[in-house]
Amino acid sequence: MAKEEKKAPKLRFNGYTNDWEQVKLEKIATFSKGKGYSKLDLKRKGYPIFLYGQMYTDYRYKIVETSTYAILKEDAVVSNGNEIVIPSSGETSVDIARASWIAQKGIILGSDLNIIRPTSSVYPLFLALSLSNNQVKYNLAKVAQGNSIVHLYNNNLKKVNIYFPNIVEQNKIGNILNSISNCINLHERKCEELALIKKALLQKLFPKKDEIKPEVRYKNFSDAWEQRKLGEV
Repeated sequence: MAKEEKKAPKLRFNGYTNDWEQVKLEKIATFSKGKGYSKLDLKRKGYPIFLYGQMYTDYRYKIVETSTYAILKEDAVVSNGNEIVIPSSGETSVDIARASWIAQKGIILGSDLNIIRPTSSVYPLFLALSLSNNQVKYNLAKVAQGNSIVHLYNNNLKKVNIYFPNIVEQNKIGNILNSISNCINLHERKCEELALIKKALLQKLFPKKDEIKPEVRYKNFSDAWEQRKLGEV
């Protein structure tokens, strides 16, 4: 029997030297589909739900909560906390090649989601990262089908090759990358908040049309602003 192909990255945590194993995804996971829900089913209250569109509007590697809700249907697919989801349709093959770990139980998984449930030998966060980056992402993009709307099916996913180390190293890799991703998301939210503050200040620190004073002033400043032609100043 031919020796199984192995591979290892150049950068490793201390104490890890063994090669990574290569297997087809179908050897380390089972596959299914989300069903029965779309944006039309969303409610203000109910069971938390995750729809494929959220992977484009608010993409994260690890999903622990959602701000969207729906009524629980009898045939709903509900997470048990170790699912990897990949959109089954999108605008481009590159966009569709992304995966998230549904790390919380009790989240409804809506239509147009491919669902992957890895075995205990694979850390779900590591698998989500692997499917969303580097060569594996490129391989996913290659098997996506369609033109104006691109589709990715479980039969395509099953044949994708995955490289992975032992479960301990998978945890270390997944956790450090997720920590960095969370830090980036936090700073992005802060940047968005500051942009809103700046926009509000621009409206209040300058006089409105036909007014001679701004709405907000620093202390000890109360005089009206002067008006001049630009050429005069």
